[in-house]
Amino acid sequence: MTIDTRFLIQLFWIATALTWLLTGLRLRPVQTTLPLPRRSVEVGLQVVAFFLLFSSLSFGALLQRQLVPDYLPVQAAGVVLAATGNAIAIAARLYLGGNWSGSAVIRESHELVSSGLYGVVRHPIYTGLALAACGTALAFGEVRDLIAVPMLLTAFRLKQLSEERMLVQNFGTRYLDYRSVVRWAIVPFVL
Repeated sequence: MTIDTRFLIQLFWIATALTWLLTGLRLRPVQTTLPLPRRSVEVGLQVVAFFLLFSSLSFGALLQRQLVPDYLPVQAAGVVLAATGNAIAIAARLYLGGNWSGSAVIRESHELVSSGLYGVVRHPIYTGLALAACGTALAFGEVRDLIAVPMLLTAFRLKQLSEERMLVQNFGTRYLDYRSVVRWAIVPFVL
């Protein structure tokens, strides 16, 4: 893989992180949240997954072994997936506005967002981040990258389940009706 591909993909992720930081300044106050011990597995999985994807530390020969062919078409596909996934995550984050949170919370005057990307899947931020992680792993192609993706998907699934429990408690039948209309939580036609 060329350094340009790695750098380009890192720029996509930095754009997403900057969006999170800047839009995080306009959030509504938290009304209800889950305690950290209940979130520790999902947070731990996310931290380890991103560390595996982006750390420059040496992980030893086995984890750094190249599994995905280092060909330009494969790298290009990875870049396109990473760019598309980060763009979806940013768009979904901006659309969610002041309702967003890094963890499962209900905010004051919380609104049930069910249109835009939220009319396709219930958690399009996770959809975008999962797609971006798959693209990143495809482009980088090492064992550690391919290990990171299922870890991240597991973290998103755990977080999605926690969030949906809170949304059902807060919105009741409105959320259940939304969930029956928008059947896919993260991956259309799969999950």
